[in-house]
Amino acid sequence: MLSLLVAAALSVAQDPGLAERLKREGWKAVEDLATQPAAKADLERLAGGDNRTLKWWAGAALAELEARERGGAGFIGVLPVTLEAKEKKAHEILSELFALEKLRLEGKLTLAEKVQSVSFRAVPFFQAVDEVCREAGCVLRRRTDGAFELMPGDGQAGRPDAYAGLLAFTVSSLVFRSTADFRKDPEQRLELGLSVRVDPRAWIRSSMSKWDFVSATDDTGAPLEIRNPGGMGYAAQQPYSFTMKPSLSLPGKAARKIASVRGIVSVPICRDLQELVFSDVVNTPDQTREVGGIKVTFKQLQLEGQTCSVNLEYTPKEAPGAPTLMDLLLEDSGGRRFFGSGGGSTTGLMYLKFRTPENMKPPERLRVTLMPDLYVRKVYFEIKDIPLHP
Repeated sequence: MLSLLVAAALSVAQDPGLAERLKREGWKAVEDLATQPAAKADLERLAGGDNRTLKWWAGAALAELEARERGGAGFIGVLPVTLEAKEKKAHEILSELFALEKLRLEGKLTLAEKVQSVSFRAVPFFQAVDEVCREAGCVLRRRTDGAFELMPGDGQAGRPDAYAGLLAFTVSSLVFRSTADFRKDPEQRLELGLSVRVDPRAWIRSSMSKWDFVSATDDTGAPLEIRNPGGMGYAAQQPYSFTMKPSLSLPGKAARKIASVRGIVSVPICRDLQELVFSDVVNTPDQTREVGGIKVTFKQLQLEGQTCSVNLEYTPKEAPGAPTLMDLLLEDSGGRRFFGSGGGSTTGLMYLKFRTPENMKPPERLRVTLMPDLYVRKVYFEIKDIPLHP
């Protein structure tokens, strides 16, 4: 049996038709090759070549292979699920799906009482959970303790236009824009509004995400120039979401739709947050806590009139999951939060100022969030068949 497995692995790695298969089968080949580590060397060769089409498909397969090899946070968005359920309440189906990943569903389960029947066959976890919630009219929120709870739906019940790993893409708008500065001919472009939701299992650092729109074509086969990648807005609540507005050159008159928009995003994600708590911060400096190999020392808190400043030190200085200024939360003894009012950081050191209103008690606790298993997950995505006219 071992010799057969070895022979099969070698045949994949040495398959001279790998390039043609990627061109012919596209995403189907990517999904299959992502489960075959023996193909990695040939995929790397194709991804480093000059053929743009092969670079794209080979890169997509390599990104999925790497996520599987990494496991943990890298595996988020990869795991497919199989589940049959007939005439069950939505929260019961969600609980069964969550059990496959050893996750907990708590809170007001009455928000998902609607009876459903589902048949999932190797469907990505995010997509399966999304379909159940959409039908039930609810959404999921993940708490910092790792449990999930149900919330009323936001009224956006439509199915996303594309799923890619731990991301779901919805085309929210398509706007023709013409701008002129009276010194040259007007610039005309097509602005594509995108809403992007993140798998609720993933904690991410939104501001550190890197987006690259690689190519676009219309349904006549003509390429569309990507003139502006668009700014990014993001909502920090869980699950995270983005809004983007990339701009494209105008399609020709014969075009009826944008056939394809392709891109690559690198998203820093982790599977589980970790929190360190420093108490009695006014009177007790130089407290040290450690989790996941990251050591954080609360140096001191300085009161300065209606503001105070917190000073921290952490090691190792290059730890990817080390805290950022957004990961610091200062509370009074009643649990009320102070608002940050500026700060700064250098490698291994950071400080943050907070406003201290007279109606609040003195600072008591500093909560510091860490992401010890932080992993940069590369996701190749494609949004297809976007109508140009209603």
